[in-house]
Amino acid sequence: MIPAGCHSTRITVAVLDNSDFGIPETVYVFTDIIKPNLVGVSYVRRLKSTHFPSKTGYHRFNYIPYRPIEQSFIDSITIHLVTKKGEDVLFEDSDIPCVVTLHFKKKSAE
Repeated sequence: MIPAGCHSTRITVAVLDNSDFGIPETVYVFTDIIKPNLVGVSYVRRLKSTHFPSKTGYHRFNYIPYRPIEQSFIDSITIHLVTKKGEDVLFEDSDIPCVVTLHFKKKSAE
């Protein structure tokens, strides 16, 4: 998954008196096509967490988190980005789209 060209004024670094100043905020990536997985004490459709914004303007993951797909037929995919406070990530109006690339891998027979 590679979000690119995503810029937001709603995701900001911590305030100056915070010891974590300069550390981007955690953003959780949810999608409706995967089976729920255990996160803490709840089952949710969280694909990945990342930090936003990044210095490069994009995120590239060395480890791709493969999750079981819930449907055998996919008509559409919803991606939902949420802050650790549970708020939606809002992006600035831009001519540059926010792109998320998903990679699917057929489960090998065991």
